Amino acid sequence: MKRSTRLEKLADINSGYENMALAALATARSQYQKHEDQLNQLKIYREDYRTQLTERMQGTTSASEIRDFQYFFASLDDAIDQQTLVVERAAAELEKVEQNWLHSRKEVKKFSQAAQNLKQREVADAERQSQMESDELNTANYLLRSRSTSH
Repeated sequence: MKRSTRLEKLADINSGYENMALAALATARSQYQKHEDQLNQLKIYREDYRTQLTERMQGTTSASEIRDFQYFFASLDDAIDQQTLVVERAAAELEKVEQNWLHSRKEVKKFSQAAQNLKQREVADAERQSQMESDELNTANYLLRSRSTSH
């Protein structure tokens, strides 16, 4: 088996790894987006309740209702803080997975380019060999003809 063929096989194998890394990247992006969407929903939820509280404060509001809103906002802010951490971890994971995919992609390109370069050299070597054989055959025929004409 030619060296270029072996390198092409390695490029194909690495291409499979690249495809797996790309699938992992898509999953990581999806997870990141899901977590970020959840964070945005929590923030929207908080703003909606803040608006409701403002409207209720214009009327008569008991101290216990205000305290309930304060507890609710405190727990909502805690949820937002926790979700923010989840988003940050998802972003870090996304970056790691993306770097892995880029590395896999680089490896595939490296093997593919090496296989292509080697194949070009093999073709050039084969052409040179064929030319040498042709030249030797022509030389041998010339020598045979010149011997037969000189006798």
